[in-house]
Amino acid sequence: IWEDLGLPLKRLGSIEAAGKLATEYNRLDRMDAVQQSDLRKEYASLGLPPDAGRPPDQGDILERLKAVALWRALPAHELRKECQDQGVSLGGIGGNLSDAEPRGE
Repeated sequence: IWEDLGLPLKRLGSIEAAGKLATEYNRLDRMDAVQQSDLRKEYASLGLPPDAGRPPDQGDILERLKAVALWRALPAHELRKECQDQGVSLGGIGGNLSDAEPRGE
């Protein structure tokens, strides 16, 4: 059921983490439905490019914010795997990203 909601429970490692991510997804969905300008402000506050190629539409912004929420929720080993799957270089941070230490938001 978690996967049906777009929540990769196995990758998140706990129901608690999935619940927190579900809460964040719901918050973003409500913003998208009611306060679209707030969604754009949140997007801008993350330092994400407003127009990499073309200006993102509302769906793009929501999708990107949900991706950031997922990355924040993933344990370090899963975040590393996600980076590798997406072809993102970890550069010099691989040794600094520990599963034992909580990651900041």
